[in-house]
Amino acid sequence: MALNKKDLEIIDELLGKRIAENNAILIDLFDDKFNDLRSEMINEMHNIIDPVMKEIKTSREEQTTMSGQIRDHEDRIAELEKSPALIQ
Repeated sequence: MALNKKDLEIIDELLGKRIAENNAILIDLFDDKFNDLRSEMINEMHNIIDPVMKEIKTSREEQTTMSGQIRDHEDRIAELEKSPALIQ
């Protein structure tokens, strides 16, 4: 039995629907996998960046503390240099 034009149109329509359904399923799977991988990557980046940022923060705090101490020492030295006991 040969297929006529109407049969071919029905087959084409069924295949088109089937392909569209499969594409939708594949797109959903891809989106899910992509979102999972993106989340994993973001978590890994946070795990790497967090300790580095904490170290930078600690370093800046130490630098601020040292800067204040140096300024105090400079003020003391300037005051001592003005002292008449040191002038001879």
